Amino acid sequence: MHWADVLANTLLEKGNNHLISTGITPSGTLHVGTLRESITAESVRKSLEKQGANVKMIYLVDSWDPLRKRYPFLPESFEAEVGKPLAYIPCPCGEHENYAQHYIQPFLDSIKELGIHCDVLWTHEQYEQGKFEKVIDTAITKKDQIAQILTEVSGRELPKDFFPYSPRCECCGRISHTKALSYEYPYVSYSCACGHEGKADIRKGDGKLPWRVEWATKWRVFGVTCEPFGKDHAAAGGSYDTGVRLAKEVFEIDAPYPIPYEFVQLKGKGQMHKSTGSSVTGVDALHMGAARIGQPGENGLGVGIGVLHGLGAGFRQLQQVLPGPAPELLVVPLVPDLPLVDAPLIPIGQGIDKIVPVLQVLDRVEPVAAGGPGGGVADIRVQFDAVFLRQGDDGVQEIPVVYPLAG
Repeated sequence: MHWADVLANTLLEKGNNHLISTGITPSGTLHVGTLRESITAESVRKSLEKQGANVKMIYLVDSWDPLRKRYPFLPESFEAEVGKPLAYIPCPCGEHENYAQHYIQPFLDSIKELGIHCDVLWTHEQYEQGKFEKVIDTAITKKDQIAQILTEVSGRELPKDFFPYSPRCECCGRISHTKALSYEYPYVSYSCACGHEGKADIRKGDGKLPWRVEWATKWRVFGVTCEPFGKDHAAAGGSYDTGVRLAKEVFEIDAPYPIPYEFVQLKGKGQMHKSTGSSVTGVDALHMGAARIGQPGENGLGVGIGVLHGLGAGFRQLQQVLPGPAPELLVVPLVPDLPLVDAPLIPIGQGIDKIVPVLQVLDRVEPVAAGGPGGGVADIRVQFDAVFLRQGDDGVQEIPVVYPLAG
């Protein structure tokens, strides 16, 4: 049984109506590893749907999050944008509506091409439409209880003037520079580091909840029953632990069923970070192969297809078993009927280290004796989870699919 079917069965024991939530803050280039959460969620959604459940998936673009700092890949002019919501910061290239859309659009293009079924929601629009009004009022009213839970679970001491809402200054536009002073529904009085004093209306997009509190309120606002997230959030005392208690004790709901996952990493370099601005994106990976390579449940492949390996080392291994001078290597997607003209050709032999890594697992490279099914053509079997290449003097003769040994 596929792991997604196991999770679907567990969820069905709780009921037939489900909403799976995923999302990210588009503060920088979204690397290929961020696809893991969406593919995980889609796997479960698909399994639930096949079993007759009423299931929906949403993708929350955290466009209301502020820019924390000017990252190295941003021009100096963006120093003036620090602290402002991403949806209200200019697009770096000038071709998108705002900063958030600039960085999220390639990712949205990727999940569309992968056939992931989800409704994309922008958090700045949800705040502006008043979707968070009731939970903001609850959070402020129960701020002392929230502070106690956060301290008990995380072990961190909060300031005595803790306030679970950050107004957006109507003068400078920043969220991170304000200090809440008092509350009388629906207004939060505040002062800002820029010198301005004013009132924020919780019924509008005038402010934001802090991350740990906001996560629990999203579960309440959208009715989330299941959510995949990175292992860092699942750590003891982490944001999921605090979310569970906030959900139950403050917002009076059950926390969604958790699906923590491991990070996709670059071999020899470790975890990728969107804040560095130098990563392999989902679009990059799709350019190296067909979309179906990443679809859950297709060709025996799941989300657990390993880490990102640089292709350079793999090509050097191939050169050791390929007869004669290194020819062009056809990097084949896992689609049996893909026309060869649509598959990318990558020259090998020179500039190997400059090849962009793609999502794949290079388990082994083993020579197969000539004279096999290819009629005297030298066979090269490469386990990319899994691809079979047959390379001869006449080029690629045949491309059958080799299914993974496990998965």
